[in-house]
Amino acid sequence: MWLLLFFLAGGFLEPEPEIYRPLGNSVAVWGDSGSLFVLDSAMNRIHIYAANGKLIRTIGGKGEGPGQFFQASGLSMQNGMLVVSDRFQTHFFDQQGHFIRRGRHPGDVHSVQKMKTGWLAFKGGPYVKQWELVRFAADDFSGRSLLTRWEVTPAKLDKKFNPVSDRNLIEVDSKGARALIKPENQSFFWLYDLSTNRLEMFETGMVGKPFDKDLGDMVLRFMNRDKSGWTADFPERFPPIFDMTFTATGKIAVQQWFAFNKGPFQQQKIAEAGLLRFYKSNGERVQPDVTDIYLRMIVSVDDQWVYYSKKDPEDESFTIARVEKAKAASVLAEESRRQFCHECLSY
Repeated sequence: MWLLLFFLAGGFLEPEPEIYRPLGNSVAVWGDSGSLFVLDSAMNRIHIYAANGKLIRTIGGKGEGPGQFFQASGLSMQNGMLVVSDRFQTHFFDQQGHFIRRGRHPGDVHSVQKMKTGWLAFKGGPYVKQWELVRFAADDFSGRSLLTRWEVTPAKLDKKFNPVSDRNLIEVDSKGARALIKPENQSFFWLYDLSTNRLEMFETGMVGKPFDKDLGDMVLRFMNRDKSGWTADFPERFPPIFDMTFTATGKIAVQQWFAFNKGPFQQQKIAEAGLLRFYKSNGERVQPDVTDIYLRMIVSVDDQWVYYSKKDPEDESFTIARVEKAKAASVLAEESRRQFCHECLSY
């Protein structure tokens, strides 16, 4: 049985090496006074830390009231305000964590994310044959422009898709300068560069039959379920992307669907099949460094320090600690062993 405890609530329990764990690293931004804002998207909360790593307060939470989130997915600092991207609206806070206002997104788009200037949004879904990636020039969502339009073969209406993983399609880097766009149920992604207004597509899989039918069938059964039980249709491109993010060092980390029910001892085979890859912004595949590998622990990196989540063994709480880059490998490895209880797994 796979046990999942999210960041700032325990971690992902599975055997080492850590590079094979699912992504879902925290999103963090720095405030003007040196405070650090960390988004725990699993719990829809934002933790505010002082410059010394001590927790100041926690804001947000699941709900529909002012300052609460339906599905928070992004953070940015804009004009002195903390901007939180939610499923249907965007929230604005001051740097002490006090709620200021919120604004709803246009109803025909989703996965709306804030760039340094303007917003990106996705229009379409697994049952729609035409997708669009659009940009809004202003915070009132005016000045809509079309970046690209894509024709796809829509899924059958009896197929069910995971709304959390398949509707959170856009991730913006910490500077608001680049964005990753993960089209639903596909093995390619787009990279958008705000400074050049350039959009590039990168293929991570193959067109046609999957390389491992048994693996692929179980992967898609995890995705698609209807009232009659598990069903699977292979997509045009295989294997589909499950999750993707910018690492703390600016690399692009892409994880593709794998068979959860194959068991932990199949992780090496999954990795060798290329289901977790790291790229540079030009699409070149590269090797990760230590700060890329510990995705769920790292919250920020600068020229000298690596900031990471540290677990208190007494009360199971977390705080933000930092370590010099030269010492990061051994410190993060030891912290990972403390956080992830591998012997708790049931095989």
